[in-house]
Amino acid sequence: MKVDIWFPFYVNDYIADTMALSNREHGMYLLLMIHCWKKGVIPKDIEKLKKITKTSEEDVSFLIGILEDFFEEHEDFYINNRLSAEKTKAENRSKRAQENGRLGGRPKEFTSIRGCTAIKKQLDKDWYEMVLFFDNKCLCCEEKLPEGAVPLMDHIIPKSLGGQLEITNIQPLCSGCNRDKSNKHTTDYRLKFIEDIPEKLKSKWFIAGKLEETYRLKLENQNKTSSHSHSHSHSESYKPPEKKHKYGEYNHVRLTDKQFKKLEEDYGSIHLKELIVKLDEGIEIHGYRYKNHNLTIRKWNPLNNEKPTIKSKELTGTQKEIEKYQSYIDSDVFPEDEKIKFRDKINELEGSE
Repeated sequence: MKVDIWFPFYVNDYIADTMALSNREHGMYLLLMIHCWKKGVIPKDIEKLKKITKTSEEDVSFLIGILEDFFEEHEDFYINNRLSAEKTKAENRSKRAQENGRLGGRPKEFTSIRGCTAIKKQLDKDWYEMVLFFDNKCLCCEEKLPEGAVPLMDHIIPKSLGGQLEITNIQPLCSGCNRDKSNKHTTDYRLKFIEDIPEKLKSKWFIAGKLEETYRLKLENQNKTSSHSHSHSHSESYKPPEKKHKYGEYNHVRLTDKQFKKLEEDYGSIHLKELIVKLDEGIEIHGYRYKNHNLTIRKWNPLNNEKPTIKSKELTGTQKEIEKYQSYIDSDVFPEDEKIKFRDKINELEGSE
């Protein structure tokens, strides 16, 4: 199937990006997109651009404005990065369709399991074999999921970058690590356990001929002394994020060791524990979703915008606690029933002095 005879048009995105354009500018932009889809690039020759967009001399300034706003300038041409990415995906789909045709058509036998839809039965079997081998653990944070829960099927090369739903391109991750990874990088966490994986499973889980190269890059990364890499390879340049640990009764709050230590230094262990409980219960009861729990805790903390009237170094431990609970009562963050508890704690502390 020829991919240059059509291109995907995302109406909502287009409207949002072009609200300020006039009818004339809309026409120029659409004609430039069509040319870029068919030819791959937009020439920098102004005369050619005028012909492509049917633009008169007096409207050239509008044409230049469109190019500056929606296309990336190179030495001899302009390019639209999103169109280029979409065309690459379309070409990959076309190649897969041609390959399926040579093999007698697309495989017809499908099933579904938790974490994905419409996958082949063989992939179903291989996937659970992988989950069982790694003992139902997330390969990123290495936390074992509770009984009855199943790791998510993470695409090592994200779908948005052309990654396929194949056993060679999936790994078990928990929902938090899967969300953190997203399409930001292509780290294969299975390589952390490469020495423990039997040859029979390696032959299934890794593309023939590429495992050795990938493993070599892993070893090179471990031996590097330089903090920067000039390679364009994701495997060499990407540094995996610091491991996050789960906190709270329901294990919803996720913080790295560094984040937890800094929060504890800034707010004290008792105060931090209360904020973690509040966030953990809020997620459990109301289904709240926060991308960054460290930032959420800091935003929720009522002391963020408070300026103490007495320097903390002049206060005893008990006085600090009293000041803290008083700040809770004075803030608008906590409900009235919790403020009553804080007043009781202040009375207890004052009685102990």
